[in-house]
Amino acid sequence: MIAEEILDIVKNDVDEVYNLIKGHYPINKLLFGIIDVTINFHTINNYSQNFSIDKNGSRLFDIGRPPIYKERKLKLRIRNGLIKILELYDIKSKEKYDNFIKIKNMFSNFNPTTSEVKIIKDIFEKTTKLELANVINRTNRYLGTIYLQSTYAKYLSEFNETIQYRKITKIKEDILIKKILKNDLCIQELKEFNDILILNNIKTFDINNVEFYLTEWFKIFKTRTKLILVKMFRITNDFGKKNDWGYGTINYTTEHPNITIDYSEYITENISYTQYINLTI
Repeated sequence: MIAEEILDIVKNDVDEVYNLIKGHYPINKLLFGIIDVTINFHTINNYSQNFSIDKNGSRLFDIGRPPIYKERKLKLRIRNGLIKILELYDIKSKEKYDNFIKIKNMFSNFNPTTSEVKIIKDIFEKTTKLELANVINRTNRYLGTIYLQSTYAKYLSEFNETIQYRKITKIKEDILIKKILKNDLCIQELKEFNDILILNNIKTFDINNVEFYLTEWFKIFKTRTKLILVKMFRITNDFGKKNDWGYGTINYTTEHPNITIDYSEYITENISYTQYINLTI
């Protein structure tokens, strides 16, 4: 039984997605005001839907419908697909949806100008407990598009999210901290960042000691990041399942890979993805 509060969340998006059938696709859309996806309609012999994620982290929502279709049946398929997308983000109640909105929007009006604080903000957003849980679901979706299970480690190593998290583990925070300490604007923006955490009831550290503050946060960032990498490489789901469009990935690519922050200035060594396959937590 689908909870009424979940049906209320997806209700408007069902109509909006259905109306896109008259347009030209693939079409980019922000679902529920928080999840950016690329929507594509396919003319096939039945009603179907499939949500997948490519190696760049782009979210793909494919909807199948017969040449002559019934509005009610197609909307039901769209609704079921939207509910599954919510579940992938662990949104199974109005409370969790509100919490997701809160976390996603927490820094919506905070746009630091210094590259150093941009990095802090980016890593914080990538390592929230909610986001780490979501990464596992997105990893399963991405690997679900791969036919040969024997190649899953290779494909996972090329996954944009894997690359980004591997980079976080190798950031030399002492180099970053030294740069921040020499820049008054960095310190001012870091205090603004901390004020937002306090406003949202997030436990933080003494901002008056910037070196201690950042050192402690990076301990948390790297612990969470290593944990998620271990979990990503321990996924043992059946990656060879056939989807509605045949084996392998969807037969088109999106043109909007996720925008990422460049950490390279603070990374001084390479890292192999195989490091995380047999790591004990």
